[in-house]
Amino acid sequence: SDLVTPAIRIDGKGGRVSGNLNFSWQQNFYANESRYNNDQKSLSAAGKAELIDQWLFLDANANIAQNPASVFSTQTVGNELINGNRSESRSFQWSPYIQGYFGGSFGYELRYRNSLTKSDTGTYALGSGVDTKAWSGRLWGGTPLALLGWSLLAEDQRFSFDSRNTKSNRVLGTLEYRVDPQLKLNVSAGKESDNYTNFEYRDRTISGYGLDWAPTERTMLTLKKERRSFGDGHTIDFSHRTALTAWKISDSRSVVIPGQQFTSAAVST
Repeated sequence: SDLVTPAIRIDGKGGRVSGNLNFSWQQNFYANESRYNNDQKSLSAAGKAELIDQWLFLDANANIAQNPASVFSTQTVGNELINGNRSESRSFQWSPYIQGYFGGSFGYELRYRNSLTKSDTGTYALGSGVDTKAWSGRLWGGTPLALLGWSLLAEDQRFSFDSRNTKSNRVLGTLEYRVDPQLKLNVSAGKESDNYTNFEYRDRTISGYGLDWAPTERTMLTLKKERRSFGDGHTIDFSHRTALTAWKISDSRSVVIPGQQFTSAAVST
């Protein structure tokens, strides 16, 4: 087979706008099996604009990739190999948001996200793909106790996929206490609702606790456990740097709807 791949890469930053783009168009020609000739596109792009000085921002990203339609079927090590289990997926997301401070003491952020994912074949080729819309708001600040801080998070997410409309929302309050410059403890409580498991909208209380520990300038450990609608969730993040190496270990259990992950990660079923 013959392979032709024109490509372009752009990295730029100027004023209030920055971004990068990496795009290639791969054309495959097969000498004895011309019916398998095909083209494959690859795109990784991200951009950010500051629309109003230090207040209104816009993030956008896009991803086009070749991915397995199913993790249970034949996998290939190269896109030039003929495999009916491969599909081209396309994801696009834009997210305007505002952020700032009240009197220098309380911070706020209000964000909207909209993403669309579509594949040529497989599960995500049904209908118009996966369309996700989400609102989130966050407040944070200090208290009269210098070592005690707080934050309040509110989220509303809705996504449609193959005529199924799913929605969820969450309100979560968190208290953080800094024991010393290296150790911070936190507890959280709130309420979440969703119709993930059936068409009924169910309300549940949630709670959690965790810590952030930095025993050295090169070592960081984050532990968190939560009681969620699906059961117990957790987050474990450990990172450490030496003179010549960097180590990172992560483990988590949570709920992620498709539109949140496809714009930054490979698509698979």
